[in-house]
Amino acid sequence: MPTPAQFHLQWRNELRARAMQAAKQIGKAQERFKRNCDATTRPAIPNLQVGGHVFVRLERTDGKVPEEKKGRRRRHKLAPIATGPHEVVEFNEDNVLIKRGIEELKWSVFRAIEW
Repeated sequence: MPTPAQFHLQWRNELRARAMQAAKQIGKAQERFKRNCDATTRPAIPNLQVGGHVFVRLERTDGKVPEEKKGRRRRHKLAPIATGPHEVVEFNEDNVLIKRGIEELKWSVFRAIEW
């Protein structure tokens, strides 16, 4: 029968070993998430320029949509998947500012499709 001090030391060593094992598993999970994300993420449009034109992919939705997003979503499976072409006003690595009629809208670069 181990003494309380020995039991405590053994318990602490087991706890450290499990913590190290958990850290390895978290690292593996992070690598897997990154690999999956990189495989499904589209690269930004390389030759995007101000004054150029892009199409904007619409989100597909089934159900009720807030009033401010009604123009941004598809409502039916046969509805168009993109709108455009829209003129590019400005852009950075994350967003594209497009001119849609008289209004200017900001969209994610990943929703823009080259024309």
